[in-house]
Amino acid sequence: MSRRAWLVLIGAFMVTRLAGGWLATHPDDYAGIVAGDLVGYQQKAVAILDEGGKPYGNVPLEYPPGSLPLILGPEAIPDQEVSYRTGFVALLLLVDVVGFIGLVRLARRWGSTTGPWLWVALVPALGPLVFLRLDLLPAVATIWVLERAAAGGWFSSGAALSFGALTKIYPALFFPVTLWAVPPKRRLLFCLGALWVVIPLIGFGDSLDDVARSVLGYHATRSIQVESTWATPLLIAMRNGYESTIALNFGAFHLEGGISPTLKTVANGASVLVVVATTILAIRRIEPGRVTQLAGAMLMILLSTMATGLVFSPQFVVWLFALGAAVLCSRPAHLVAPIVLLVPIAALTQLVYPFLYPRLLELDPLAIFVVAARNVLLATAAGLAVWQTYQSPRPQAVEASDPRDRETSTAVAV
Repeated sequence: MSRRAWLVLIGAFMVTRLAGGWLATHPDDYAGIVAGDLVGYQQKAVAILDEGGKPYGNVPLEYPPGSLPLILGPEAIPDQEVSYRTGFVALLLLVDVVGFIGLVRLARRWGSTTGPWLWVALVPALGPLVFLRLDLLPAVATIWVLERAAAGGWFSSGAALSFGALTKIYPALFFPVTLWAVPPKRRLLFCLGALWVVIPLIGFGDSLDDVARSVLGYHATRSIQVESTWATPLLIAMRNGYESTIALNFGAFHLEGGISPTLKTVANGASVLVVVATTILAIRRIEPGRVTQLAGAMLMILLSTMATGLVFSPQFVVWLFALGAAVLCSRPAHLVAPIVLLVPIAALTQLVYPFLYPRLLELDPLAIFVVAARNVLLATAAGLAVWQTYQSPRPQAVEASDPRDRETSTAVAV
């Protein structure tokens, strides 16, 4: 790219983020309900910092310890004129900048600026919600897993992956496939990087059982979230007289009663099978050291897991944006179609939440149709990703080195 083209890209990023940041700090001018979770974040921050509460002890948190800097940071700002919301949005905008830098570095290494442009365009497509939730942090962590790996920095790549898992659990799904993608001589270095980030857990000492109970126990007891793929047929059935209940618990609306408990068991089993199957498929298609292949594998696994997941909040879609943008930095031979589908998925997700969400809870036909269409598109993207990965050649059939990947034997280790 010419210098002018880079300036246009950076300018577009700044304009969209300034607009998103303004809307996030003025949610009433968009939809006030998107800022609801911040009330809970602030209450927990006050209980810990101002009242001396113990995280995961007498102050339960459903998020892993890596989320604490974002939750506590805005409350720790000494300037009392800066609201918690403003401080939180400012921190998330900074995280967004870090993600953009990671994608630019990947684009310069792999040869395509389509990835950064996708990030610039898709994050605003989800609305200011992105800057009012924690999910941008693990998404950006996955970008840096790939950036550091592409640079041969396997220690820092492992640290980034471990940090992402300590912020939200889902990046832990990528450990097996990422470890396989690491060149054999670098795997110990990668594992040491991953373990290094876990060291802060030592500070919780005998409270680790509280952490497990507060985080894992919380999510294990959740039912079927109304926006998930599994909820769609139940919503349609409820619209036609089937007896079930939409209940507010765990900070979201879930379906309870009727066939919901059985469906939850089936969904959990299906999710486990999907994770195992897609991980095995990815491992059989990745040549160690080929980070471009790793990026595609991570996207395939995440798409499939989200499509079959029991819980699906709208902000989860930003996880897909990060990996989709990273894949497009390499001019991929496949996975373009699933990534293109992220555009309507983002638009429909924002339409559902916040604009049609009250009507969805009232079983409005239009709201059910929109969320069903979004879930069908997500399932289609997942199916395409799996099929295209399956159709891709096995490592022994791949011709020698890919110039978009740096040889780790000559790269800096960290």
